[in-house]
Amino acid sequence: MIIFKPMCTVKTFVGIMSLLLCSLNLFASVRENVLETLPPLNMAQINKAKRDGAGFSPDNRILLHGKSKSKKFTVPDGVIEIADMAFVYSSHISHVVIPDSVSKIGNRAFFNGVNKLEITPG
Repeated sequence: MIIFKPMCTVKTFVGIMSLLLCSLNLFASVRENVLETLPPLNMAQINKAKRDGAGFSPDNRILLHGKSKSKKFTVPDGVIEIADMAFVYSSHISHVVIPDSVSKIGNRAFFNGVNKLEITPG
């Protein structure tokens, strides 16, 4: 006959579950605080950039590629990051406006793309 011994008591299990729930509540409150500190999105600018061919992350906070039909590209207000190689092979773009909300520009964001780049802080 095989006898299985429980690895923990019910009391220990309840304690572990309480700790897990506490951790989940803490994560949720930290996430809410982070979301409250993000700058507001300018959806009009984002929609215009999308019509021109730009691509964004699902939450519109990261510019994935800055394709544009015009020579000037304005990164929309509220975008916090320009992804790696976002403007690669965009040699027709000569002017990029970057708002204050951008805190990170990815590796080689303008690599082999923009011939003469003029960046204007937003």
